[in-house]
Amino acid sequence: MSKEQKRKHNLALAYNIDKLQDLQTSGRLTDAGLLEILDDLRTSYHIDQAIEVATLAVELYPYQGDFYLYLAGLHINDNQPQLAHALLEKALCLNPGMIELEVLLVRVLAQVGAHDEAHDILDRLSERVYRADWGLLYIAQAYLYQSTQNYYGMYTAAKNAVTYCPESEEAYSLYSRAVELTKEFQDAVTFYNEILDEDPYAHLAWYHLAQAYAALCNYDRAVLAYEYAFIANPDFLQAYMDCAELCSELGYWRRSLFVNLDIVERFSETTDTLVQMARGYLHLGMVDPAHECLVKLARIDRDHDELFFLLGDCFFVQKQWGKAILAYDKALLTDEDNDEYIFRMARAKAKLGKHNEAAGLFQMAIDLGPEQDQYWFGYAKFLIKNNHLQAALELLAESEEYTVSPKLDYLRSIALLRSNKRQEGLFFLSAALEEDQGQLRLFYKYVPEAKEDQQIQSIINYFC
Repeated sequence: MSKEQKRKHNLALAYNIDKLQDLQTSGRLTDAGLLEILDDLRTSYHIDQAIEVATLAVELYPYQGDFYLYLAGLHINDNQPQLAHALLEKALCLNPGMIELEVLLVRVLAQVGAHDEAHDILDRLSERVYRADWGLLYIAQAYLYQSTQNYYGMYTAAKNAVTYCPESEEAYSLYSRAVELTKEFQDAVTFYNEILDEDPYAHLAWYHLAQAYAALCNYDRAVLAYEYAFIANPDFLQAYMDCAELCSELGYWRRSLFVNLDIVERFSETTDTLVQMARGYLHLGMVDPAHECLVKLARIDRDHDELFFLLGDCFFVQKQWGKAILAYDKALLTDEDNDEYIFRMARAKAKLGKHNEAAGLFQMAIDLGPEQDQYWFGYAKFLIKNNHLQAALELLAESEEYTVSPKLDYLRSIALLRSNKRQEGLFFLSAALEEDQGQLRLFYKYVPEAKEDQQIQSIINYFC
């Protein structure tokens, strides 16, 4: 939210119904003013207030169709289609022929299962709409096809809606939903690129292209597309947020930080933004700015579970193991089955030498998230460090049923070599090196004699 949007937002929230009525009576409240307040309330998710204001607007301006659209849309989003239906019937009596009202009525009828009536309205619309309104007709068709689970029909209709309404968020949203339901991601990529060939500044096309790329696991292109979306429209907050989140998930911490800093500068600080920034700073070894983010987070939401979790990480990096355990414990009070929190607690317990407690927590984290290779890696490394080599080998053998990672092969080679099982150890070292040469420091830490071993050096030199 920009500073100007925030100012309008606060202005809108300052009003209550009595004040609005007083302003209307004195002639200082226009229909345009009400629309601005409604826009602000809706985008700020103050739905109850928005419904109250929209209801007043309908009473004050019964022939203004936009207010009926607002109120009916709010009822639909509030899962009250019957209220929306009655309101739209009344609106069409006062505003006959308003296509937007009829399109919304088709959506409501489809939602309540009145498909024949919805088809009748579409048939009547198709006979009288001009080309400029075809996009609205296709939007109505897409909603109807969705309600009957004709997803390929929905896909075609929504695609046509985007073609004829290239600036409609609703059309893009419907098409994106149809793409998910039909799995036509590659076709969607082609379609979005065709739009962008015609208009490189079509920010909605860039945004939904990013989502299609992400669905195809083409994450780098997805990140770029998100960036182009908010470059094309610098006020496109959702594009910033989704880009930052994807960068965080991919471990692109510097990139995530830059995007989140843009969000803070252009809009405002949110809990999600502060959490992602704290995570990024911690991964980059910057504890002080991470701690500053968490202080700000505490001012906004003291009960946020990730507040204590990330605070524990700050203490962990600073080697304050006891404080880290206390922080993780508070995080677990709000989410006791969070495997990530449990794993972090296990590492802190291990640092304090509480080996039995640590082993139990490592196993608990693995049981809750067996697909997470870092849990197996952390537990196996803990066992190797404490010279429980056979237990580590058994654990690593078990891990093969759930996850595959070259990091685990490194640990397996370490445990085998330290158990005097040289040939097997060299086999897993070769397998690890073939995939990832970034763990040699770990390997040398636990097998320091390997630096003088000609056969091992020959294998390492071959892959590196």
